[in-house]
Amino acid sequence: MKLIQSILLKAKTSPFYLWLLNHLLWRLIPFNRSHKVRIVSVKETQVSILLPYKRSNLNHLKGMHACALATLCEYACGIGLMTRLDPKQYRIILKGITLDYHAQAKTDVSATFVLDEQSLEQEVLVPLHQNGVIVKTYHINAYDTSNKLICTGEITWQLKSWNKVKTA
Repeated sequence: MKLIQSILLKAKTSPFYLWLLNHLLWRLIPFNRSHKVRIVSVKETQVSILLPYKRSNLNHLKGMHACALATLCEYACGIGLMTRLDPKQYRIILKGITLDYHAQAKTDVSATFVLDEQSLEQEVLVPLHQNGVIVKTYHINAYDTSNKLICTGEITWQLKSWNKVKTA
């Protein structure tokens, strides 16, 4: 995890490290390898992800598959949280995911997760320091290349301090 965090920081300013990050994540998360979900930009408060229009991401109607779109939204939100929270202090686990589909995608689709400093502090860090655990839902919109809204994801995470994690 420390290696990924280091590469994530460098990917903010280096195309090489962005390329390396994508290839590393495809190896570490084999489920996402076939989708070729790609981080296109990492900034201080946002992460943008692209889901390519390719055969393994399509449904029987040659549109973007619903599960591929769900993966895109979850991936954008998860990577965005990873860039902002220290994995040595907090465990991040997907609790639930709901998507509303608005249109069929026949091109690449992208999603951007934004978490500004104020929201991070007030809605995540302060409650985590007080309670040790929170459940937080984020809304992610996914757009095709012509900027048409394809789906809206509601991604719910359980964020927990490691000292509150109980193992069997």
